[in-house]
Amino acid sequence: MPKDFYPSRSGFFRITAVVMALILVISLMRPLGFSLVMAGFYLILMLILGQRNPIVLIAVSLGGSFGIRYLFANYLSIPLPAGPLGF
Repeated sequence: MPKDFYPSRSGFFRITAVVMALILVISLMRPLGFSLVMAGFYLILMLILGQRNPIVLIAVSLGGSFGIRYLFANYLSIPLPAGPLGF
């Protein structure tokens, strides 16, 4: 195997953090709803991958989560889990 086959220490941390975030998403999807959980996931994922611009963080996390919910509800007619706030 090549020397760089396995990730470095920082790469291993990123992989572990993403897997832990996915586990957290799975466990919180029903109680908190799709939009809130995915907004948090996008935010955490971008921070893990190095994005630090607060405008980009907020725009992508909110736009992505609510945008996907809108597409699933209105165009695909597939309901996603709603949280205590109704979205």
